[in-house]
Amino acid sequence: MNQKDYIGKTLKPWPILVDHYTGGGKGISEGRADLFISKAKNYTKKDTTEIDLFAKVHSGGLSTTEGIAYELRDVQESEDNSVAIATDKRLCVIEEEFANIFTKCRSGESNLSQTIRTLFDGGDIAPLTKFNRVTCTDPHVCIHGHITPAEFLQSANKGHKENGFTNRFLIIFKVPKPVIPFPKDLDEEKLAPYAKQLAEAMDWCNVDERSIQLSEDSLSIWEKEVLRVSAFGEIESTEANLMYRAPHYLAILACLFSALDRSHVIEKKHILAASAWVDFWHQSITYIFDTEEENLRNQGRKEHASIVMDSILTVAKKLKTNSFKRTELTKTIGRKLTSKETNLALKDLQERPKPPIHVERTGSKNCQIITLL
Repeated sequence: MNQKDYIGKTLKPWPILVDHYTGGGKGISEGRADLFISKAKNYTKKDTTEIDLFAKVHSGGLSTTEGIAYELRDVQESEDNSVAIATDKRLCVIEEEFANIFTKCRSGESNLSQTIRTLFDGGDIAPLTKFNRVTCTDPHVCIHGHITPAEFLQSANKGHKENGFTNRFLIIFKVPKPVIPFPKDLDEEKLAPYAKQLAEAMDWCNVDERSIQLSEDSLSIWEKEVLRVSAFGEIESTEANLMYRAPHYLAILACLFSALDRSHVIEKKHILAASAWVDFWHQSITYIFDTEEENLRNQGRKEHASIVMDSILTVAKKLKTNSFKRTELTKTIGRKLTSKETNLALKDLQERPKPPIHVERTGSKNCQIITLL
């Protein structure tokens, strides 16, 4: 892991905060974050780098690919037609109405979805406009969104879940705190040590080119956690689709926690902290999309497939043949399953990577022949 790939480019979690109610305090939370960053800037070394250690922030939301490319455009020199690359290609976008992003992405004329996916992967963007064409090379963009659960469920359609758009975001469900009639002022002095820690980490990340690697005693826990977060959800389920990049985020967050400690070595504590955030993301997904209910349905289908497979083996053994009519299977299953449940079970068995059976329709009466492979 080198600095360019991880400290300079990949360490950019894209969080979506799912607020239980609209107006759930996102303005206040963004204000506190701004205050924290402002304090951290006071502790940074002025001569560490030629550019600001902190990226510029755009809070007006995203609109078009052209707008993003223009904001981070490569500067065109007209005299000799040479290209001068802009020194700072970082941008933090705060979208307080993330439902607007889904709406724009659904537009048939918009390529914003593809652009956002490209930005997450660190790819260049160059919109094919007829006039005033601009390009943006080596962008480093972070998107921070807010949305309510109802809006999220309505907006994140099947396409967004399956094309990799939604799973590029770290989704965090936030429950509002009870109303406090007489809230106390924020003690800004308590922010000082944390702001100083952040400033020192930012200085450390930018003063030299560094590499980040796993310590010897963290290899086993890393392997364990990567395999664990890779197994979230049944295959092709909503949970699995939305958590597909959990191992990737585990690496991003572990590197971030290591960098905050100004260490080029990922220790066990960094991995465990990263895992806690990935688990929070997973729990948020489970709550929002009610994947527990979906898991129960999937578990039921598994059980039905097991009953059907056992019945097929029973029939094959009884008739001493690997091929027989479905009526024989129906007799054996009896009242254990409905016809619809049996149909789904047969479909599931045939769609496995190595299907154990094959079902073929034959004859004028559309008879089904089941063959044990």
